[in-house]
Amino acid sequence: MKFPSLSEILVRLLAVVTLLTVADTVNAARWSHRSDSLLRVLDRELSRSPQYEAEKMQRIHRLRNRQKATVDLREKFDLTQQLFREYRRYNMDTTVILSREASDIAERLGIDTLKWHAKIMEAEGLKGMGMYQESLAILTALPQQARDVNPVRYYNRFTSLYISLLENSLLLPEAEEYKAKQLAYRDSVMMFDTSEWGRVVNQAESFKLTGHPEKALELYNNFINKFSTDTLDNPSMWYGVLGDTYLMLGRNDEAVEALALASIDDIRKGIRNYTALQNLASILNANGDHERAFSYIHQTINDIDRSHARARLNQIADLIPIINSAYISQSYQNTRNQTITIVVVSILALILIVALMIIRKRNADLKKQHRLMDDSNARLQKGREEMTQLNENLADLNQQLMEANRIKIKYLGYLFNLCSEYIEQTEKYRKSVLQLLKVRKTAEAEKALAKAPPELSMKSFLREFDAIFLNLYPNFVTRFNDLLVPEARITPSEGELLTPELRIYALVRLGITDSTKIAAFLNYSPQTVYNYRQRMRNNACVPKTEFVEKVKSIRP
Repeated sequence: MKFPSLSEILVRLLAVVTLLTVADTVNAARWSHRSDSLLRVLDRELSRSPQYEAEKMQRIHRLRNRQKATVDLREKFDLTQQLFREYRRYNMDTTVILSREASDIAERLGIDTLKWHAKIMEAEGLKGMGMYQESLAILTALPQQARDVNPVRYYNRFTSLYISLLENSLLLPEAEEYKAKQLAYRDSVMMFDTSEWGRVVNQAESFKLTGHPEKALELYNNFINKFSTDTLDNPSMWYGVLGDTYLMLGRNDEAVEALALASIDDIRKGIRNYTALQNLASILNANGDHERAFSYIHQTINDIDRSHARARLNQIADLIPIINSAYISQSYQNTRNQTITIVVVSILALILIVALMIIRKRNADLKKQHRLMDDSNARLQKGREEMTQLNENLADLNQQLMEANRIKIKYLGYLFNLCSEYIEQTEKYRKSVLQLLKVRKTAEAEKALAKAPPELSMKSFLREFDAIFLNLYPNFVTRFNDLLVPEARITPSEGELLTPELRIYALVRLGITDSTKIAAFLNYSPQTVYNYRQRMRNNACVPKTEFVEKVKSIRP
């Protein structure tokens, strides 16, 4: 029987871990890219909800301070109404208190329209607390004049009330009655509402009540194509009804997008009494995203409790155990997968430890061999470097020898020519003197001996030397001056090729460094040569100890 190798075992165990990981994360890829992005934004905004609530409370405190400070009753009524709007989806108990404050102010003002307005505010607050019959009683008791002053607001309150009654109805006959009344009041709103948005919403929601959500969606889409949702006063309501419409049509992915946008708007406004997040949790739970659903429903319960919207708890009561059960089931499955993963990873770790011990031993042997090879390579490298240096030195020496030989050969050629000419001139001079002696012209012979021809003088010899040297080193004067400070540089006079200083160092460049030999060659005294050399070294722009070597390194 053939047993699997270590690598095959590792591959199989890694495959198990990968499958478990994929099983844990499969829910992350359940939605479209846009829906998933919006859900991540919503998660982030939920974590920031304390910040948004703090901003809302600052607005409320500013309004409350203004309301307390003003003595103008009409301004106080308006500020109370603004406070009511801030609290209407935040704390329902406070809305009732504020509506009654508004009623007291209206009584003191003696303005009937303000009294009716305050009563409608109270009906809305009571409805938010779940006190539907009390809210209905207030609305029904309003006189006909209250309906005539602001029919849209009046009928909208009845519509909102019957929406809540329908949502919380337990018996079918009651539900049918509430639905019929809601439809009737929506028709009444459309008779008086002059805003296109109001007519679209009421018409679309009526279509949904009568089982035609596709017509409602068509109305909403036509409206959104005509206007931007960014210009709406209440985006969360728009996205909420749109999400509900998509949900009725079974278009869950688009419903998630709309409800996520509605929830994001609610959170950013510091709202506690909402339905979008609750409905979103229900969709997510039905599609297997139990962890998110549990988080959202938990947030919803906390916000409902803090807003004192007690009737809303009844709406989500049936949803809580379903989501909780699914969350517990998923948590159990995740825990089971994690346990298996831990066991598999532990086995992998044990195998890896054994493998590492084997590899470590092999690495130790390899390191020992590498050290031996490194030592050999180091010795070879050192020998190679020494050989390279030696070759460079030999090449430099060969170059110097070749240059010295070239100069010597060339210089010898010039020297032979000079000597030949000098011998030829001397022979001519000797013969001329001898001829004078033969013809007994002793005085003229003595005179000739006393004054030698110019071509046989030391001056002529040095001029020839200068010409020969500058032919070998045409840039010598320039290169030599580069070694001196600017103020000490030498420029030969007109008709002069080399100065005595330059001539001395020309001999140094040719390899004659002994001052006595230089003095004998140039017919100078040794002291004169020494003085010239010392002065040049003192005026050098390079170290004095390197000056002679720098002169010797001047190239032709």
